[in-house]
Order: sequence, then structure tokens, then C-alpha cells
Amino acid sequence: MPKNSSSRDGTARMKRETSTRGPSSFAGVSKPPKIRKSRIAASASASQMKVGLELQLCSYCTNIKTGKLTFPRGNYLTKDHLDYVLENMDSLNCDSCELIGNAIPMNALSEVTEKKGPGAPFSFIQWGNAIEIRDNESFRLYGTLRVDIDYNECPIIIPETIDFTAPTAWLEHCKKVHGAACGQRDLSTRHSKSVDVILVDVIQNCITMKTTASRYFALSYVWGGAITTTTTMQNFVAFQQPESLKNDLILPKTVSDAMLLTREMDVRYLWVDCLSIIQDSPKKHRDIVNMDVIFAQAELTIVASCGRDANSGLAGVQQGTRRRRATSKILGHHILTLELSLDKPELLHGTIYSSRGWTFQELLLSKRVLFVTEHQVVFHCDASRRSESLPKE
Repeated sequence: MPKNSSSRDGTARMKRETSTRGPSSFAGVSKPPKIRKSRIAASASASQMKVGLELQLCSYCTNIKTGKLTFPRGNYLTKDHLDYVLENMDSLNCDSCELIGNAIPMNALSEVTEKKGPGAPFSFIQWGNAIEIRDNESFRLYGTLRVDIDYNECPIIIPETIDFTAPTAWLEHCKKVHGAACGQRDLSTRHSKSVDVILVDVIQNCITMKTTASRYFALSYVWGGAITTTTTMQNFVAFQQPESLKNDLILPKTVSDAMLLTREMDVRYLWVDCLSIIQDSPKKHRDIVNMDVIFAQAELTIVASCGRDANSGLAGVQQGTRRRRATSKILGHHILTLELSLDKPELLHGTIYSSRGWTFQELLLSKRVLFVTEHQVVFHCDASRRSESLPKE
């Protein structure tokens, strides 16, 4: 069941003179700001990327009254246009603009719609609480600078590796509080019947014959162009021997990381297509047909939402594999970027994973999903969404 990769489409430029990196919770300026140096005392911290440096702030950022950002929820500062900062972020040499610019979602202008009128064409832009209709000479983007969540709802810094106790607790909470019916898909009566299946035993590091009545996770990912170890008629018996899969060199990084993640979440079995389907077997078609049952009955589906192929791994399972966050100390306040959206479209936007038809089907059939992004893990069931940045319901 080969999964071929496709080239990732670059960021679409919605307008020739406007960056499409989109709005953030910070707003820039509509005219070139004057740069001046602000002496900031930065403390030594492992999470600090700029320590003991003389930070550059433009005049606009220097005048931001950051004390207002800690007001109770509902108070915020609305600033000017973002587009100038986005286009000139590198040349501005402002640490604040650079920090926030790097946090701007790549899909922020996806809602831009051009319309034809009786006169010149115009564009309608809606983002957050800002709407503007302009001629097509330029786009103007507005943003809001505010504290969006209470401090006790969110850890300041997500660790460099996954705290496996967190997704384990989310899963157990779902099973205990939401009940067995949470996420059940009544797509077909066949999804309630168990079928024979080959599962990876992550304790014994081998494959084993089971049924979908067993407690197991499923892995949803893309093969891409990676050379992938597969189960064949020739190695089927050998792969059933304990420790036959222990050598990570024979397994794609995403698969070996998924095995570790499954084991750390106290689940013994994992379904992964390259090992759970005998690729040259006459029964391969039957196994492929049963994949809807396999994903529907899995206790949890692990989604490798970042990376180009099966060797990209799962960010955060191993040390040093998560993308480092932009962080700085500006005007006496420690600032870093966090994804606050837990919505599925934004988690998967622009990823190779989202471009595959079969991955859409796997997500549709799964009753619970753990998205592994480049920064954090996000848990979805029908009743709740959890993440390392927003751990509470």
C-alpha cells in the first residue's frame, strides 16, 4: 500500500505586494518606523533565545504599553496595519516584529475573496474582529494584541519532549467521563464486528496475530519517498519473533516513534500499515478493505501531521525533534509564541498529510485522535479537545 509524497505547495501569495503570512495577535505600522535601541535586561534562562543582548525595537514597539496586556480577559489593544511589518520584517531589525512575525499562521489570508463590482474590483477581508473592503492596490491586515487566556489555564513553556502522562490522562478521562460511546461512528454495522488483524507488539518488539477486539492504537501517516520496511511473505514468520523489530535502523522513524509513544501511553499494540499488512500476500486486498474497521475500532489514532515522509518521525517523542519556539524578553516581559487554535483544519493546513485522500478517510473513521504537530500534541474526541498549551477542557 505505497504512499507517495507530493511536493508541498509554497505559501500562496494573495497579492503581489502583500505578504500572505497573515495577521497575528500583534499589529505593525503603515509607515516605516524609526529604529532605536532599547536596553533590555535579559535574565539567563534555558528557554531564552536572546540572553544578555541589546535588543532592537522599532519606535512603534517601544511605545506599546505592555502593562495593559495583563488586564482581565476582554481588554485588549487594537493596533494599525500588519502588512508593512510582514513585508519588511527582516529589514526592520526589530526583535518584537520578528518574534510576532514568525508566529503568524501561513494560512491567515485564506479567507480573502475578490469580487467584481460595477466599478473597480475590490477585496473583502475578514479576520477576527476586523473587516475591511479596499480596492485591489493593497491588502490591509489588522490584529489584536491581548492576553487571550488566563495564566492558570496554560503552561508558559511546552517542554522539548512530550510529557506522555498528559495524553494518557486525556485518553483515560475521555473513556471514564465521556463513556464508551464517545466518538463511535455509526457508519456501518460492520464497524462493530471484530476482524483478524496483524498488530505490532510494542513490548515484545514484534508482530502478532490478534483481532480488532484487542486494545490498540492505529498510526495515520504518509510514506512519502522514504524507503520503508514492510512485512512480506518471506519475513512474516521472522517478524513474529520477539525483539525482531528492536533495531530502529530497519524501521522508518515515524513508525519507531509511534511504537515508543504507544508504549509510553501504556498500550501494548499498534496497527501500522507497513507492518500490519503483508504487502505481497494474496490476502492484501482483504486487509485493505478492512482498514475502515481497523481505524473505527482503534482506541486512538496517532496522526503524524508534520513531516514529509515516514522518516520524519514524531516531533517531541525524541529529544531535540520539536521545532524551537521564538521567544524573547521585550520591555521587561517574557514573550513566546503558542498555537491557541486546536481546530483540525488549522492543525493540518498546508501539510503533506492533509493532501492525501486516505488520511482524510482515516481521520473520519477514528473515534479519538492524537495529532502530533511540530510544537505539541493535540487530543481530539467528540466531547473535548486538549493540548499541551491548553490542557484544560
